[in-house]
Amino acid sequence: MIKTKAYTLDELLYRLTNFILVGSLLCILAIVLFPYDFFFRPTLKETYDRFIMLWLELPFFTDLSLNIILFLPFGFGLSCLFRKRKKSGKLFPSLLAITGLSISFILEMLQTLLPSRFPSIIDILMNGFGTLIGGIIFQLWGLRILRAINELLAKIKMWLSPKRSLILFIIYMGLTLLLSGYLQITIRAITKLSNWDVNFPLVIGNEYSGDRPWNGYIFEIFMTDHAINANELKQVFSNRMPCVQRAENLIASYCFINGQVFNDRIGNLPSFKWQGNTSPTASGRGVLVNQQSWLETNEPATGLTEKIKATSEFTILVYIATNDINQTGPARIFSNSKDPYHRNFTIAQEGADLVFRMRTPFSGLNGSSPQFIARNVLNDRALHKIVITYKNNSLKLYIDGEQYPRFLQITPGALFFSYFGSLFFFDMIGYSLVFYGVIFIPLCLFFVSLINSLTKKNQKYITCGIGILLPALTYPLVWSFLGKQAVNFKNMGVCLGLMASFVFLFQFLLFPAGSYKNGRST
Repeated sequence: MIKTKAYTLDELLYRLTNFILVGSLLCILAIVLFPYDFFFRPTLKETYDRFIMLWLELPFFTDLSLNIILFLPFGFGLSCLFRKRKKSGKLFPSLLAITGLSISFILEMLQTLLPSRFPSIIDILMNGFGTLIGGIIFQLWGLRILRAINELLAKIKMWLSPKRSLILFIIYMGLTLLLSGYLQITIRAITKLSNWDVNFPLVIGNEYSGDRPWNGYIFEIFMTDHAINANELKQVFSNRMPCVQRAENLIASYCFINGQVFNDRIGNLPSFKWQGNTSPTASGRGVLVNQQSWLETNEPATGLTEKIKATSEFTILVYIATNDINQTGPARIFSNSKDPYHRNFTIAQEGADLVFRMRTPFSGLNGSSPQFIARNVLNDRALHKIVITYKNNSLKLYIDGEQYPRFLQITPGALFFSYFGSLFFFDMIGYSLVFYGVIFIPLCLFFVSLINSLTKKNQKYITCGIGILLPALTYPLVWSFLGKQAVNFKNMGVCLGLMASFVFLFQFLLFPAGSYKNGRST
């Protein structure tokens, strides 16, 4: 049985304050700011509306409880800091509440930059309340809780001998390499376009079933079975009528001017014909499609599907203008599908957002898990030249010559979390970062335990350098090899940064420098 010293409260505060306070704050940041993808740029009115909307709604009891529980450890750690600095007194509860509310307010404001998060005034109040309760818990049972935490950490440190730490480090690194390698190989198979159906027609302005109408103008469409390069993109966007350099890859090209039938200028695919009950409308902006009139091919686009299946690449250009920025459904602009739930691909509109769905073995028959969403790109009625390319599991969007900042790519992290539920486009970065955490946090814990068990400084420095560099280089190299892609130096930099950050963070939290003697640190 392992016996631990009966430390005084001041000694325990010195040993554990950083561990509890910084650790609890990091947990709050990890949970509240997921998926760590700060992109959404709301106006002040939109921010105000989001707060007011959620303020008026009655939150679930579970949400209230979680917001309180999340800030309990922070309130406890903050109380440790105040007590350590001899700042307890009549103002103690007020300081706790104000600090908790301030931290929560900052985090809720940061959430306004996250499209998938919804900040709330009630969240701020519950977080502040949780901080206050954490302080009360410290006042009532602080010494007992600190001793229990200290004993647990002491037992863990005693159990993690140098040999065990090294063995666990090697085993965990091996297991995570196998897991991530399996995920990387799986991604290559499930993101190919092998399950595209050759029996689907092309439809403009609706679904083939006629129940997802889009109101807007269509001027031009062309498609290739390869992802066009930078030079070709410049040519596409510099000319009114696109002309792709690699003509052998051009599958179809349609120009929509006043008429009843629209032929493929290449001659590979069937013609578009009008559907509906009213006469179509034409203008200098192309032809107008809406709930009454839309375009379909009477035959499946078999040639298109077969060629794209063979390469698992494509480029789609549509030259369009919406006639209503508030359409929902999503309203179908251009599709290769048979009904609202089965498609090879769909370009659609949801409000001012552009939505793209694509069938793969991973995303399903409807291509909606996940679907690509480009915020606020259809917020006017001007003509826009939209290009979508897909290659090597990477879906990119270009609007009027500018690449949209986001792209869709299934990473090992996204695949890993797909086993636990549906994926969302705006959470893709978060899935990858959490997966990095699953790999590197335990690895760094074992490694920190190892280097602190060494007695000589030279041994510590050499081991520390090797232990940080080895995983940071090994993981990206294995991922690139198994994914049959060039070495991704960005991944290498991320891995190196995470390894170094976690090592120094755990060293700071678990092994504070100096010692406590006679009421002071040395």
